[in-house]
Amino acid sequence: MTISTLRLHAERLRQTALRVRDDAGGIAATEFALILPVMLTLYLGCAEITKGVMASRKVNLAARAMSDLVAQQASGVALDNTTLTNVFNASKSILSPYSTTALKMTISGVQAQTKTDGTCCTAKVKWTVVNNGGTARSCTGSLTLVSNTTAPAPTNIPQDLVAPTATTTARPFIVVADVKYTYEPGFGHALMKWNVGAILNMGSTSYMPPRVASTLSLSTTTPTGATICP
Repeated sequence: MTISTLRLHAERLRQTALRVRDDAGGIAATEFALILPVMLTLYLGCAEITKGVMASRKVNLAARAMSDLVAQQASGVALDNTTLTNVFNASKSILSPYSTTALKMTISGVQAQTKTDGTCCTAKVKWTVVNNGGTARSCTGSLTLVSNTTAPAPTNIPQDLVAPTATTTARPFIVVADVKYTYEPGFGHALMKWNVGAILNMGSTSYMPPRVASTLSLSTTTPTGATICP
């Protein structure tokens, strides 16, 4: 083999190496294939988190609206089935466009009282109305008075709400709205087959004193889902 032939082969090898080095199409495709799942996961994850935050905010608004609407009841006018149904329906509409199938609502009237020994204070449920599987507040015994930072529960109420104000010695009446909602991530739950742990259980409790009346009562024709405490 002559020197010129060797040089020719060497030049061909060099040209081939340069073409391989400059051809980035395969590398780009490989990189795209590796990055795509990560980017899709980040995008869909951010979308689901945003939807979850919006659902939580709507749950808070639904509880607030429910307690506020009941608190506006006129003095001396009992809460009947029609009024309460309208209140529940108005609260449900706030969750749109989310499904309200898993929305559980409870509205209760709580009366603060002086203890039997004359000291302040205790609180008892006077009536409670549930809708769509909500949890009724118990008529048995008194609600546990807790600090303002304690998580709300059907058995407790913040102690500052039942104490008399600086300008009155009256024990207040409080409208309490409890809302529970089960949120299922749409994309993740349906396509990725997430387990039950991926379901988010949301809840909110709203307290509101009556706007006009000093106390509120239910109609003698007991509304649907209502319990009047003795």
